[in-house]
Amino acid sequence: MTAARKPLIGIVAHPNQEGPEEVNSRYLGRKDDVGAILRAGGLPVMLVPVYDEESWAEAFARVDGIMLTGGWDMGPEAMGLVSHLKIENPNALRDQADLTAARMALALNKPLLAICRGAQVLNVAAGGTLVVDIPSEVPGALKHRRVPGEGDVFQNHAVTLAEGSLIADIMGSLEILSNSFHHQAVKEPGLGLRVSARTADGVIEAIEHPQMRFCLGLQWHPEEHSVPQTNMQPIFERFLQAASGG
Repeated sequence: MTAARKPLIGIVAHPNQEGPEEVNSRYLGRKDDVGAILRAGGLPVMLVPVYDEESWAEAFARVDGIMLTGGWDMGPEAMGLVSHLKIENPNALRDQADLTAARMALALNKPLLAICRGAQVLNVAAGGTLVVDIPSEVPGALKHRRVPGEGDVFQNHAVTLAEGSLIADIMGSLEILSNSFHHQAVKEPGLGLRVSARTADGVIEAIEHPQMRFCLGLQWHPEEHSVPQTNMQPIFERFLQAASGG
Protein backbone atom coordinates (compact mmCIF):
# COMPACT_ATOMS: atom_id res chain seq x y z
CA MET A 1 0.00 0.00 0.00
CA THR A 2 1.34 3.42 -0.93
CA ALA A 3 1.57 5.85 1.97
CA ALA A 4 -0.54 9.00 1.68
CA ARG A 5 1.33 11.96 0.26
CA LYS A 6 2.34 14.46 2.91
CA PRO A 7 1.00 17.96 2.25
CA LEU A 8 3.57 20.40 0.90
CA ILE A 9 3.64 23.63 2.92
CA GLY A 10 5.28 26.68 1.41
CA ILE A 11 6.95 28.89 4.01
CA VAL A 12 7.75 32.28 2.54
CA ALA A 13 11.46 32.92 3.11
CA HIS A 14 12.69 36.37 4.10
CA PRO A 15 15.90 38.34 3.58
CA ASN A 16 18.22 38.47 6.53
CA GLN A 17 17.92 41.99 7.91
CA GLU A 18 20.85 41.99 10.31
CA GLY A 19 24.59 42.01 9.80
CA PRO A 20 26.88 43.11 6.95
CA GLU A 21 25.67 43.51 3.38
CA GLU A 22 26.86 40.07 2.25
CA VAL A 23 24.81 38.45 5.02
CA ASN A 24 21.77 40.52 4.09
CA SER A 25 21.77 38.88 0.66
CA ARG A 26 20.73 35.55 2.23
CA TYR A 27 17.18 34.25 2.51
CA LEU A 28 16.14 32.71 5.80
CA GLY A 29 13.56 30.49 7.46
CA ARG A 30 13.18 29.70 11.14
CA LYS A 31 13.84 26.26 12.58
CA ASP A 32 10.81 26.45 14.90
CA ASP A 33 8.44 27.12 11.98
CA VAL A 34 9.84 24.20 10.00
CA GLY A 35 9.74 21.91 13.04
CA ALA A 36 6.09 22.67 13.76
CA ILE A 37 5.11 21.66 10.21
CA LEU A 38 7.22 18.49 10.35
CA ARG A 39 5.68 17.43 13.68
CA ALA A 40 2.20 17.94 12.24
CA GLY A 41 3.00 15.60 9.34
CA GLY A 42 3.75 18.05 6.56
CA LEU A 43 6.70 18.70 4.25
CA PRO A 44 7.91 22.32 4.56
CA VAL A 45 9.56 24.00 1.57
CA MET A 46 10.96 27.52 1.44
CA LEU A 47 9.44 29.90 -1.12
CA VAL A 48 12.19 32.35 -1.97
CA PRO A 49 11.01 35.66 -3.52
CA VAL A 50 13.45 35.84 -6.41
CA TYR A 51 11.30 34.35 -9.18
CA ASP A 52 9.63 36.16 -12.04
CA GLU A 53 5.87 36.59 -11.66
CA GLU A 54 4.95 33.47 -13.65
CA SER A 55 7.34 31.21 -11.72
CA TRP A 56 6.23 32.71 -8.40
CA ALA A 57 2.61 31.88 -9.28
CA GLU A 58 3.58 28.34 -10.27
CA ALA A 59 5.40 27.80 -6.97
CA PHE A 60 2.27 28.81 -5.04
CA ALA A 61 0.10 26.59 -7.22
CA ARG A 62 2.22 23.55 -6.39
CA VAL A 63 2.11 23.83 -2.59
CA ASP A 64 -0.90 22.63 -0.58
CA GLY A 65 -0.74 25.39 2.01
CA ILE A 66 1.08 28.65 2.71
CA MET A 67 2.63 29.85 5.96
CA LEU A 68 3.59 33.44 6.72
CA THR A 69 5.96 33.81 9.66
CA GLY A 70 6.96 36.41 12.23
CA GLY A 71 9.55 39.13 11.82
CA TRP A 72 10.13 42.87 11.75
CA ASP A 73 7.55 45.53 10.89
CA MET A 74 6.00 46.12 7.51
CA GLY A 75 7.20 49.31 5.84
CA PRO A 76 5.00 52.42 5.71
CA GLU A 77 4.34 52.14 1.98
CA ALA A 78 3.01 48.60 2.39
CA MET A 79 0.56 49.91 4.99
CA GLY A 80 -0.47 52.92 2.91
CA LEU A 81 1.40 55.40 5.11
CA VAL A 82 3.87 58.11 4.15
CA SER A 83 6.04 57.44 7.22
CA HIS A 84 5.84 56.52 10.89
CA LEU A 85 8.50 57.01 13.57
CA LYS A 86 7.64 53.76 15.38
CA ILE A 87 8.17 51.39 12.43
CA GLU A 88 11.14 49.11 13.09
CA ASN A 89 13.54 47.64 10.51
CA PRO A 90 11.21 47.40 7.48
CA ASN A 91 12.19 45.55 4.30
CA ALA A 92 10.33 46.32 1.07
CA LEU A 93 11.31 43.02 -0.61
CA ARG A 94 9.86 40.98 2.22
CA ASP A 95 6.71 43.11 2.27
CA GLN A 96 6.20 42.48 -1.45
CA ALA A 97 6.78 38.72 -1.11
CA ASP A 98 4.53 38.28 1.93
CA LEU A 99 1.72 40.43 0.52
CA THR A 100 1.86 38.53 -2.78
CA ALA A 101 1.68 35.22 -0.91
CA ALA A 102 -1.28 36.34 1.20
CA ARG A 103 -3.19 37.66 -1.81
CA MET A 104 -2.55 34.47 -3.78
CA ALA A 105 -3.75 32.35 -0.86
CA LEU A 106 -6.93 34.43 -0.63
CA ALA A 107 -7.52 34.31 -4.38
CA LEU A 108 -6.85 30.56 -4.69
CA ASN A 109 -8.60 29.57 -1.44
CA LYS A 110 -5.28 28.01 -0.41
CA PRO A 111 -4.98 27.08 3.30
CA LEU A 112 -3.07 29.88 5.00
CA LEU A 113 -1.55 30.11 8.47
CA ALA A 114 -0.21 33.58 9.26
CA ILE A 115 1.83 34.13 12.42
CA CYS A 116 2.54 37.45 14.18
CA ARG A 117 3.84 39.73 11.38
CA GLY A 118 2.11 37.27 9.04
CA ALA A 119 -1.27 38.05 10.60
CA GLN A 120 -0.65 41.75 10.02
CA VAL A 121 0.35 41.06 6.41
CA LEU A 122 -2.81 39.00 5.88
CA ASN A 123 -4.95 41.84 7.17
CA VAL A 124 -3.26 44.46 4.98
CA ALA A 125 -3.51 42.12 1.95
CA ALA A 126 -7.28 41.96 2.54
CA GLY A 127 -7.54 45.76 2.73
CA GLY A 128 -7.41 46.13 6.52
CA THR A 129 -5.39 48.50 8.68
CA LEU A 130 -2.91 48.12 11.53
CA VAL A 131 -2.21 49.58 14.93
CA VAL A 132 1.33 50.70 14.13
CA ASP A 133 2.49 50.97 17.76
CA ILE A 134 0.40 49.50 20.58
CA PRO A 135 2.02 51.36 23.53
CA SER A 136 1.37 54.79 22.00
CA GLU A 137 -1.99 54.03 20.35
CA VAL A 138 -3.87 51.75 22.78
CA PRO A 139 -4.81 53.35 26.13
CA GLY A 140 -4.12 51.01 29.04
CA ALA A 141 -2.32 48.51 26.82
CA LEU A 142 -0.84 45.37 28.33
CA LYS A 143 2.82 44.57 27.78
CA HIS A 144 2.77 42.79 24.45
CA ARG A 145 6.51 42.34 24.21
CA ARG A 146 9.60 42.33 26.38
CA VAL A 147 10.97 45.60 27.61
CA PRO A 148 14.80 45.63 27.22
CA GLY A 149 16.47 44.46 30.41
CA GLU A 150 13.41 42.67 31.79
CA GLY A 151 14.50 39.10 31.14
CA ASP A 152 12.51 36.66 28.97
CA VAL A 153 11.97 37.45 25.29
CA PHE A 154 8.23 36.80 25.47
CA GLN A 155 5.46 38.20 27.62
CA ASN A 156 2.63 35.81 28.50
CA HIS A 157 -1.00 36.86 28.80
CA ALA A 158 -4.54 35.52 28.59
CA VAL A 159 -6.36 35.61 25.26
CA THR A 160 -10.15 35.37 24.96
CA LEU A 161 -11.32 33.40 21.91
CA ALA A 162 -14.61 34.17 20.17
CA GLU A 163 -17.32 31.56 20.59
CA GLY A 164 -17.90 29.65 17.37
CA SER A 165 -14.54 30.69 15.90
CA LEU A 166 -12.08 28.39 14.19
CA ILE A 167 -9.37 29.07 16.77
CA ALA A 168 -11.74 28.31 19.67
CA ASP A 169 -12.70 25.03 18.00
CA ILE A 170 -9.05 24.10 17.51
CA MET A 171 -8.05 24.96 21.08
CA GLY A 172 -11.19 23.53 22.67
CA SER A 173 -11.52 26.56 24.94
CA LEU A 174 -12.64 30.18 25.02
CA GLU A 175 -9.54 31.33 26.90
CA ILE A 176 -5.90 30.38 26.53
CA LEU A 177 -2.53 31.62 27.74
CA SER A 178 -0.32 32.79 24.90
CA ASN A 179 3.12 34.25 24.42
CA SER A 180 3.47 37.74 23.04
CA PHE A 181 6.24 39.52 21.15
CA HIS A 182 4.83 42.37 19.08
CA HIS A 183 4.11 46.09 19.14
CA GLN A 184 1.78 46.15 16.15
CA ALA A 185 -1.62 44.51 15.63
CA VAL A 186 -4.71 44.38 13.46
CA LYS A 187 -6.85 47.52 13.71
CA GLU A 188 -9.71 47.30 11.19
CA PRO A 189 -10.12 43.78 9.76
CA GLY A 190 -9.82 43.41 6.00
CA LEU A 191 -12.52 42.22 3.61
CA GLY A 192 -13.92 38.84 4.63
CA LEU A 193 -11.89 38.65 7.84
CA ARG A 194 -13.39 38.55 11.31
CA VAL A 195 -11.84 39.02 14.73
CA SER A 196 -11.65 35.76 16.65
CA ALA A 197 -9.49 36.62 19.68
CA ARG A 198 -8.55 39.60 21.85
CA THR A 199 -6.58 40.37 24.98
CA ALA A 200 -8.11 42.21 27.95
CA ASP A 201 -6.92 45.58 26.59
CA GLY A 202 -8.89 45.03 23.39
CA VAL A 203 -5.88 44.27 21.16
CA ILE A 204 -6.83 41.83 18.39
CA GLU A 205 -4.95 38.55 18.75
CA ALA A 206 -6.51 36.44 15.97
CA ILE A 207 -8.34 36.91 12.68
CA GLU A 208 -9.85 34.34 10.35
CA HIS A 209 -11.74 34.07 7.08
CA PRO A 210 -14.82 31.87 7.58
CA GLN A 211 -15.41 31.41 3.83
CA MET A 212 -11.97 29.92 3.17
CA ARG A 213 -10.92 26.31 3.65
CA PHE A 214 -8.48 27.47 6.32
CA CYS A 215 -7.33 31.04 6.88
CA LEU A 216 -6.06 31.93 10.32
CA GLY A 217 -3.89 34.81 11.47
CA LEU A 218 -2.46 34.63 15.00
CA GLN A 219 -0.69 37.49 16.74
CA TRP A 220 1.14 35.09 19.07
CA HIS A 221 3.79 32.49 18.16
CA PRO A 222 2.34 28.96 18.32
CA GLU A 223 5.59 27.50 17.02
CA GLU A 224 7.44 28.64 20.15
CA HIS A 225 7.44 26.50 23.31
CA SER A 226 7.40 29.46 25.68
CA VAL A 227 4.00 28.71 27.25
CA PRO A 228 4.25 25.09 28.48
CA GLN A 229 0.72 25.24 29.91
CA THR A 230 -0.78 25.63 26.41
CA ASN A 231 -0.37 23.02 23.66
CA MET A 232 -0.31 24.92 20.36
CA GLN A 233 0.45 21.93 18.11
CA PRO A 234 -3.26 21.35 17.28
CA ILE A 235 -3.15 24.61 15.31
CA PHE A 236 -0.59 23.13 12.92
CA GLU A 237 -2.39 19.78 12.81
CA ARG A 238 -5.66 21.45 11.73
CA PHE A 239 -3.75 23.53 9.17
CA LEU A 240 -2.20 20.37 7.73
CA GLN A 241 -5.58 18.64 7.73
CA ALA A 242 -7.00 21.46 5.59
CA ALA A 243 -3.94 21.36 3.30
CA SER A 244 -4.53 17.62 2.86
CA GLY A 245 -8.05 18.29 1.64
CA GLY A 246 -9.72 17.40 4.95
